[in-house]
Amino acid sequence: MNLQLTRGVYMALLGLLAFVPLHGAQASCLSYWQVGMSGCDGKKKEEPAGVDVVAKVPENPSQTQPQEQKKQDTQQKAEQEPTLDERIDEFLENHGKPPREFVAFNLEPTLENAVKWIHKYNETITRSRQLAAMWTQAQQLYDDAMKTGKPLPGMEGMQDDLPPVQDLGVPLPASLQALLNPNANKPQAHNDPNNPYMQASANPYITLPGQATPGLGGVNTDMGGSLTPSVALGGPEPVRISYYFSAQCPFCKKFEPGFQSLIKQFGNKIQVTCVDMTPAGQDVQNIHGKVDCQWRPLMKGEKDAYKIEATPTLIINRGNGKPMERIAGYVDELTLKDYFTKITQGG
Repeated sequence: MNLQLTRGVYMALLGLLAFVPLHGAQASCLSYWQVGMSGCDGKKKEEPAGVDVVAKVPENPSQTQPQEQKKQDTQQKAEQEPTLDERIDEFLENHGKPPREFVAFNLEPTLENAVKWIHKYNETITRSRQLAAMWTQAQQLYDDAMKTGKPLPGMEGMQDDLPPVQDLGVPLPASLQALLNPNANKPQAHNDPNNPYMQASANPYITLPGQATPGLGGVNTDMGGSLTPSVALGGPEPVRISYYFSAQCPFCKKFEPGFQSLIKQFGNKIQVTCVDMTPAGQDVQNIHGKVDCQWRPLMKGEKDAYKIEATPTLIINRGNGKPMERIAGYVDELTLKDYFTKITQGG
């Protein structure tokens, strides 16, 4: 009896529970916003603050994501590219050192390395000429800007960052005064034989040995050697020759053995000054043991004043009011000997 009563009560309770509605969280429904069963009320289950179960899909992903990626790529590229100051520091650290192509050719003289070095050498020479041309153009623009007062890009806020140089009060040679202050004697250019700018455009190049250069008449460079004969102490004055060279010039290396042979042959009839124009660094060791001469570095402005366009170049001053002469480029020993014989005999 008791068993039957217990079963009846149990069945009645099950019937009542069938009519009680389930809570949303206990219902068997799916939601796009939640993982697993999430209820039938269609509402998104609240999550703790700061936690995203599923990230919200952007309205137009084709526009937002690529732009962000592009911005990141641009920033990374800007961070990877070195600045001008960093490139300058790297250049200065390697300044004076031979190019890698030359070192490779020197250590492993293969045809491949030789071709790479030749290409690098010609590339460097071409660029040096282009830079020299641009420098000349920029100098003209700079001079015009200084006269007219119209500034050029880069002149804003430009000032000297080096301390002033003391004037020791000793008179300077006329030619050095002209180099330091080229505008001082320009109005009297055609009246002053000592002005290095006299008729400078009349004959800018000389290609034949002994061809006169009126634009260089009477120029004097009293730094390590003079092109103008000093007062004679007895006997004929030697012919003054300035040899403009570069330790990196292959034609200079070809020219110097014959030139040195002639220096020994003509003895005290000629006096040679070697003017160092080596871009990688001017040093007496660049000519030591190759040519018997007085060495000195190239002075500022001297290259333009003497119209030195190539190496090797000889500037010859025979004195006695004769015009200066220029021999530009390589000349073989026999041709140069004939010329030296002529000028030392007064021809």
